[in-house]
Amino acid sequence: MLMCKHAGFLFFAAALNAMSGCKATQTTNAPSVTESAEPAKPAVNPEMASLTSTVPLGKWGPLLQWPIVAVHMGLTPDGKVILWDRDDANDIPNKKYDSQSIYLWNPSDSTFAKYPLGTTNLFCAGATWASGGLLYVFGGHFAVNSGSAAINYFDTKTNVWNAGPTMNAGRWYATSVPLGTGEILALGGLTKSGVVNTLPQILDPKTNTLRNLPGGIFGYPMWPRGFQTSSGLVITVGPDPIARYIDPTPGPTAAKIRTAATPPFALWRSNGTAAMYDVDKILMVGGYNGTVNTYPNVPAYATNVAMDLQIGATPDAISWKIVPPMAFRRAQAVATVLPTGEVIIVGGSQVDGTLKTNVNIVKIPEIWNPTTKVFTKMAAMIDARLYHSTAMLLPDGSVLSAGGGTPSQFGPDRKTAQIFYPPYLFAGPRPTIVSVPKTLTFNQNFDMTVTGTISQISLMRAGMVTHAFDQSQRRIPLAFTQVGNTLAVKAPLNGNYAPPGHYMLFVIGDNGVPSIAAIVNI
Repeated sequence: MLMCKHAGFLFFAAALNAMSGCKATQTTNAPSVTESAEPAKPAVNPEMASLTSTVPLGKWGPLLQWPIVAVHMGLTPDGKVILWDRDDANDIPNKKYDSQSIYLWNPSDSTFAKYPLGTTNLFCAGATWASGGLLYVFGGHFAVNSGSAAINYFDTKTNVWNAGPTMNAGRWYATSVPLGTGEILALGGLTKSGVVNTLPQILDPKTNTLRNLPGGIFGYPMWPRGFQTSSGLVITVGPDPIARYIDPTPGPTAAKIRTAATPPFALWRSNGTAAMYDVDKILMVGGYNGTVNTYPNVPAYATNVAMDLQIGATPDAISWKIVPPMAFRRAQAVATVLPTGEVIIVGGSQVDGTLKTNVNIVKIPEIWNPTTKVFTKMAAMIDARLYHSTAMLLPDGSVLSAGGGTPSQFGPDRKTAQIFYPPYLFAGPRPTIVSVPKTLTFNQNFDMTVTGTISQISLMRAGMVTHAFDQSQRRIPLAFTQVGNTLAVKAPLNGNYAPPGHYMLFVIGDNGVPSIAAIVNI
């Protein structure tokens, strides 16, 4: 393990220490989770010195210098950030096929700890969180259009990489979908020989085994945008123009994959982004519809079209509507769900990412309101965030944006990060979480102690994002009643609503301001 400090991180650490303001416990059997929280100390952080001042466009913190391009980025159960990049220096022609630049960033002391993996280059792999603080990574990089068949998983309790089972074939640009059973569905990707891996597989982390999806043929290769729905079916909503249902359960070989619905904007949306902002509700925005088979040689203009998909009482009760568009056309942007149910769209280019002129770079994020269905422009970021950029919700309700570049046709390597503080953080004082159970079980009634009058409670699944899509995040609003400082809360009904893993639990005041989250395990 290599520890290193970088200029600019001391500010970041102080800010996150002040924003976390919570006590945590660690055992050998469970990930670190927040048991109680203290009021925020915004005076330590200059970006949030006055929570009661009006900042309608939000505010960006300073540009931070990072050791690598954050092509892949996720939030661990103890609030660290795991990230890795392309690692070309350790790939062809050296034939090492490994990832040496995998880091955990610790906000408590401003250090990066390095945890290399000597067996697989994890660039362009699919990854998501399972229960127990395990990060599963499917496939990786042999060369362009050539994928590894390896599964590796990182145990955040021990900070050790472990080998999982070997897949049926390689997966490069694959998606991993966390399921309500605690399993993970692997979709798409290119094999080592560069052909599409059409056979979905399901990993069981409890037994460290794989099973093929019987009768399953899923032909789209590149990062399908897949989500577990409350019915138990997985829905994919892009980049291809047809939405499909996938039945991940064992059983008959027929009808495992079928068409769910054709969207009103029925075009390819390559490098578009999507996010599940509520149970069975998905926002899809952007992407470009150039000739996919010749990408990246044929650039195309991106779209600003946004679509809101909502699934009703049955899987086929789908309402799919075009909503008012974004102000900017975007490809390679990232959609991040906020505790309020709003969705922030960060970064991107108005054309294919191979065209990098400043006029096409979008540095102004937009926040989508799920009630009005309208996007609002926010304050501009400093650095461009194009292909291979990432964005992710942090436990204080801010959004971490990083990365971009690598290889050079997608722009210079952007070894930087910046934190965005949404307008809701400046709308008044925060409520606080005083106590909450460390572990939740499905359909459980539990009590929380808080300060302030609470209007919403949101469970936010910890992020794991790459290539314009967070494969792990989702938001689940929880029903509750409040008497004094005590909340009586109902946990999610089952894993289809909240796939097992670690979550940020936010309470939101009647002024719309979220608390600092408690990190709980389900």
